[in-house]
Amino acid sequence: MLRAAIVGVVILSLPQLGIAQDASDTKYTISGFVTDAESGETLPSAHIYDIGRRIGTVTNAFGFYSLTLPADSVTLVVSYLGFAEAAYGLLLTEDMKLDVSLIPVDVLADNLIIIAERTEPIEQSVRMSTTSIPISEVRSLPAVLGEVDLLRSLQLLPGVQSGGEAASGLFVRGGSGDQTLLLLDGARVYNAYHLFGFYSVFNADALKHVELTKGGFPARYGGTLASVVEVGMKEGNTKRYSADAAIGVVSAKAIFEGPIMRDKASFIVSGRRTFLDLIARPFMEDDEVTTFGFYDVNAKVNAQVAPNDRLYFSVYHGRDGFSYREQSPWEYRAYLKWGNVTSTFRWNHVFGDKLFGNLTVTASDYEFETGFDEREGRTTVVSSDYISGIREFGMKVDMDYSPSSAHYIRFGGQAKYHRFNSGAVRFSSPDDQGVLTNLGRNIFYGTRGALYAEDDITFSEQLKVNVGLRLSSFAITNRLFTALEPRLSIRYLLAGGWALKGSYARMQQYIFLLRNSGVALPTDLWLPSTSRVPPQDGHVGAVGVARSISGGRYELSIEGYYRTMDNAVEYENAARFLGISDDWQDKVVRGRGWAYGGELLLRKQAGRTTGWIGYTLAWAYRQFDELNNGNKFPYQFDRRHDVSVVVTHRVRPSIELSGIWTFATGSSISLPSHIYRGLSSVLVECTRCYIESYTSRNNYRLASYHRLDLGVNFIKRKNGREKTFSLGAYNAYNRKNPFFLYPSTDRNGKDVLKQVSLLPIVPYVTYRRTF
Repeated sequence: MLRAAIVGVVILSLPQLGIAQDASDTKYTISGFVTDAESGETLPSAHIYDIGRRIGTVTNAFGFYSLTLPADSVTLVVSYLGFAEAAYGLLLTEDMKLDVSLIPVDVLADNLIIIAERTEPIEQSVRMSTTSIPISEVRSLPAVLGEVDLLRSLQLLPGVQSGGEAASGLFVRGGSGDQTLLLLDGARVYNAYHLFGFYSVFNADALKHVELTKGGFPARYGGTLASVVEVGMKEGNTKRYSADAAIGVVSAKAIFEGPIMRDKASFIVSGRRTFLDLIARPFMEDDEVTTFGFYDVNAKVNAQVAPNDRLYFSVYHGRDGFSYREQSPWEYRAYLKWGNVTSTFRWNHVFGDKLFGNLTVTASDYEFETGFDEREGRTTVVSSDYISGIREFGMKVDMDYSPSSAHYIRFGGQAKYHRFNSGAVRFSSPDDQGVLTNLGRNIFYGTRGALYAEDDITFSEQLKVNVGLRLSSFAITNRLFTALEPRLSIRYLLAGGWALKGSYARMQQYIFLLRNSGVALPTDLWLPSTSRVPPQDGHVGAVGVARSISGGRYELSIEGYYRTMDNAVEYENAARFLGISDDWQDKVVRGRGWAYGGELLLRKQAGRTTGWIGYTLAWAYRQFDELNNGNKFPYQFDRRHDVSVVVTHRVRPSIELSGIWTFATGSSISLPSHIYRGLSSVLVECTRCYIESYTSRNNYRLASYHRLDLGVNFIKRKNGREKTFSLGAYNAYNRKNPFFLYPSTDRNGKDVLKQVSLLPIVPYVTYRRTF
């Protein structure tokens, strides 16, 4: 039943085009695209619902939908979070194409009208452990040094941990960072972080949507064990030209978009650069210079080349750099450089009112380089650098087929080619009368493939099921790995509007990230499975309940999960990533891991005040025969309790208030249980030597983490243009959260642990303007 308060609803009575002979048996299909009325961009996951029969569907990733209904009068409601609903009264007498344009809420907000924004009710969807956050909501939240960050917003959801203070890492349900698949327009991003994890590579101003899946994986997803983050770039405004520029405390950014051919083709270009290096330079000594910073560029074009065909091409390029130079008496220089390049080509084709196809071709390249050199005048005395990275080329075909309202079938396949550089050291020294290159060089080539099929089956109004199967493979150096990965999700409607949900998935991961826990730099190595290091194998099950409250304004979900992983990989004790004499396969150990817990999410999606409250109760463990005497130990991000409160309140159209409060049990770390002073001998003088004794791995827990972030946005709109002045504070009550601990002594010579904190209260200010 539609609320009378909904504004912007369009009722269309289409003329009668024919008479159905038997409405009970004859069915027709309504299909089309759902778009943003302001920009012309398509809207993924929009909800299309027949109120009378309580049958619905959602648009796919490209805004296309297909819904088959009996020949009769139809009241169709189309909705999308952040947009006004539209309702259509139809007399369905034949297959029909119906394209829908929805009006954004912000367009109507000048008159202080609050729209009842609705999406597919959570109890109707068979999927679980899946959350989308509107980009507009991400941009309203408090920022760190004025830079809004997408991945940091996802950290506020239940089951998601960060990598540390102000870090953008994602560690989902006890999984490691490499067990999250990060996709930008379908291309994998292998290092998603700027400034050592302080910011993510995703510029929120250039993005259209983001969706996190942390369980209940459909068969179309694969390649990682823990989660999938799908990020989609804007396509560009097909109606008019516009520009957007912003400057904050540490960075500036700009975006430009517009039509190439009105309503047919468009483009968008965005760029971002930090100026931390420019700010810091005046405070440095003349003989010591440290520079660091990043930049990134996004660009995308799309064109409707025929009524049923659309082409897309998007690229991303980002780069980080850090260097240190000292001149006393020789010139010494050390540096770090890393960056990503991704590109995506897509072709959509509508084969008919029930079949939609998409071809995706992607490329992704990540490279890391570190090194140093010493010079005397213009002569290089010694130099060395280390290079590693991963390169990927892929092709994927996805088909969506809706034969009836009881089935939504997806099937397809993919192939990917990988080049792994596990490390090459180049060293030169004129004193040695020569140059040594490529020490320890290990280049691997691998091919990965997959076929999948899945079906959303509606058995009745109460029972819906998604069942699927994925066949994956990975070939490398005369070795072929294959795996069958079954997937199952079930939703059953209970009395009182509650939905009972359950899911199971097997996941296989052929590519992993080898982390050196002692180096907080992007020195982690992407490596393939081999005959000596087999693929990681995971199983995850979940069960929960969910329901909408107050007509969809609120959503409540409660879930419990249990996941296991075999062939988890870690460095063996005392191994180093820069070693050149040994194969990396000699430096790792294999073991198992498991994690379990419960999550609660209460979310308000409409009205002046929006946001959510999330709570996680979780356990995560690892076990390796060669580590910790073979005993299990807590995973680094095993945090028993995690709470997030996120609130955005629109006081009036020109003022938005926002706040975030987070609390988390401290991370697990390894600290010595005893420290002994070393004894001098005839051969070794040891007056300040210490021997550390550890009882177990990750045997100590840091103090609990909590902080409050506050922000306010002052917005002025005139003639379709917008000015936004934002200010706020990260860690508003100046909590000294632990970054790391180290053993020391107090004034009395007593052994103590001293805490190092990273960020105190950090105010920010940002000015943003559209043109």
